[in-house]
Order: sequence, then C-alpha cells, then structure tokens
Amino acid sequence: QEATYQSIIERRRQEFHQRVADGIQRLYSERIEDYYEELAHHYRLAGNDEMAIEYLLKSGVKSASQYANEDALKYFDQVAELLEKSQEPHRAEKALLHEKRGEVLQLVGQWIKATREYEKSLEYYDDPHSRAEVYQKLGWVVEESQDFPNARKQIELGLNELAEDDKSVVKVRLETALVWIDKWSEGSPDNELAMRCHQIVKIAEEMGYKPEQAVLYAYIAFFNSAGLISS
Repeated sequence: QEATYQSIIERRRQEFHQRVADGIQRLYSERIEDYYEELAHHYRLAGNDEMAIEYLLKSGVKSASQYANEDALKYFDQVAELLEKSQEPHRAEKALLHEKRGEVLQLVGQWIKATREYEKSLEYYDDPHSRAEVYQKLGWVVEESQDFPNARKQIELGLNELAEDDKSVVKVRLETALVWIDKWSEGSPDNELAMRCHQIVKIAEEMGYKPEQAVLYAYIAFFNSAGLISS
C-alpha cells in the first residue's frame, strides 16, 4: 500500500512538472530561449526524457555561447546521461553534443579531451559540411600544440569532405586555415601565400562572407608586408 501511495505521488509530481513545462512553452513561445534552463529542469523531472534531451542540449549550447563553461559542461553531462538511457539513435543530438563539448574543452585548454570529443562527433555526423567543420576545429586544436603536420592533415580531411567546386563558408574557412598553417609549418613564401589568399577571397567576396573577407584581407596585408621586409 505504501509503495502504491508513493507511486501515485511520483506520478502526480511528474504530471505537475509536465504541465509547468507545457505552460512555459505556450506562454513564452516568442522568447523561448530565455526559458531553456527551466524547460530542461521541468521536462527532466516530468520523466519526459526526449524533451529533456532537447532542452538540456540547448541550455548547454546557450551557456557555452555566454562562456559559462562549467554550466555548459554540466548540461552536456546530463544530456549524455539521458542519451545513454534512450532507446532512440539520436545521431544528430550525439553529434552536436560531442562537437559542442569539444568546443568548451578546447576553450579551457583541455586539448586532448577536446580532440576526443571532436573525433567522437565525426562518428555521428553524416552531412559533409558538418564533418568538414569538425575537421577544421580538430585542425585548430592540434595546431595549439604546435603539431603542424597533423593540423594540416585534419584540414585536408575536411577539404576532402567537400566537392571541388564547393563555395560554402566552411570551404573558405578550411582553405584559409590551410594557408595559415602552411605559413608556420612549411615556411611557404609569403608572396605565394598572399596569392592563395587572393584566390580564396574572390569566393568570399562572391558569396558575401564578410567576416571571412576581413580575415583574408588581414592575411594578405601581413604576407605582403612580410615579403617587403624579407626582400
């Protein structure tokens, strides 16, 4: 009888949290991002694991974007716990979880752990552009440890994911990263690197990738000035 009573209390508690979460969704739909954390909390206590996964992951990404790294990692750990229990494949969620956890770990200087997370995300990503973007991040995290040959390898693996005529922003970023790595790993001539930047910036200009244009213009100026000094 006691067990039945406790079961009824637990069911009512879960129903209460489900109603609260549904109410938040209904009342604050236009600024739902402000309530990710509350939704994650209530859906988890409601036993609604699928919705809890969604909002815990969104809470983690939101915290990471605000550099609340400890909070982000806590949310990601909770997501991982629920994903492990779930009978659903959740490939997209697992891919995003490992990628975003990798970003936070890279930011706080835990490069080995970040590398493992990025590699794990590649097991779940199927989209070529998503995979290419992860390879770019792998390239940068490896470059942090001055392992330029491996960094170059990761960038090339990313480029291999994309078609030769691809003009995506991911392709532009990968090509730009390769230029920078070649500057420090192979000591390529500055005039050659500047020419490569000119070729990349044409695509960035055509496609309207303004932040990438700014980086490339800075690289071109740097390589040109370095070439003048060396000559």
